Amino acid sequence: GDWKCYLDNAVDDTFEEVNLQGFVIGYAKSDLDTLMPYIKSYVAKINDWSLCDGFCATLKNVGKHRDAFAPVLREYAQRDSEFDQRFVAVILMDYYLTDEYIDFTLELLDAMQHQGYYRKMGVAWAVATAMAKYREKTLKYLKCNNLDDFTYNKAIQKMLESYRISDEDKIMLRNMKR
Repeated sequence: GDWKCYLDNAVDDTFEEVNLQGFVIGYAKSDLDTLMPYIKSYVAKINDWSLCDGFCATLKNVGKHRDAFAPVLREYAQRDSEFDQRFVAVILMDYYLTDEYIDFTLELLDAMQHQGYYRKMGVAWAVATAMAKYREKTLKYLKCNNLDDFTYNKAIQKMLESYRISDEDKIMLRNMKR
């Protein structure tokens, strides 16, 4: 019931404890301003893809306040941290693949350049999901981007594995690999 009390006294000595903190923040019934210090504190603890992805999936408040959260994403995208950038990629995929934010999303995905595997996989996943939802914009993006070859090819691989991409597009995408 008292999520603030729990988080203020939580310990970080096990994966499960840290994971639980992320879920508590995500499911807390509160406004974004109140949650923001807890969100930022939690992002600093992320050192594993599952801590990131599960946390992002529960942060429904972000989807309700995209404008207010966008500057936070820009800030984290500029940090030289693999998991800060993965956090951005997964949040963009979960809450910013909308008509209003697709350009913002592709811009931020393109700007993140950390060489860590988990950042690359998060960006590839987000780009592949963008293709399923915004085909034309994503195809245009794929023709002119700053993605490294690994991330670019991984995004295409994820598109080829998707049931949401047409067979015709999969033929085209196979020929676009670098």
